[in-house]
Amino acid sequence: GGGMQFSLSPPAVIFTNLPKGATGQTRAFVVSVPQDFPPKMLVHELHHVRQWGMVTLAAAVLLFTLAAVVTPISYSATFLSIGVHGFLYRFSAEYRFRTEAAAYAASYTGEPTELTDYAAALGSSLYSTGRTATECRGAISARIDTGRLF
Repeated sequence: GGGMQFSLSPPAVIFTNLPKGATGQTRAFVVSVPQDFPPKMLVHELHHVRQWGMVTLAAAVLLFTLAAVVTPISYSATFLSIGVHGFLYRFSAEYRFRTEAAAYAASYTGEPTELTDYAAALGSSLYSTGRTATECRGAISARIDTGRLF
């Protein structure tokens, strides 16, 4: 089963094809979630789409500018910008920590145990950030209602 939806803000394709109870996944502008995925966690995944979009745009501008100034670098190097967010997310625990803290803050609805649950998740082996639950809670709290991407 599963279906496909579209988001306009941010532009994204959402597949509801993961098994029930699975965590959501975002790759660039493609989001995969289970059919029973809570709406607030879809907000979390769409925040990752926004993060990818902003990093990709910034990297593209940087690489394009570099190609204009440094002649051996081709303008086609701008294409590499699409992988910058994924590379940073995978190889930098600090970047992963900041992106997830911001995404959890974006999905915060004020439910009683929500902040504790989010902090526990962010401090878990799922993300391997090397941060304590207290540090995670602080980072998420500091980003609630700020609209910060990171």
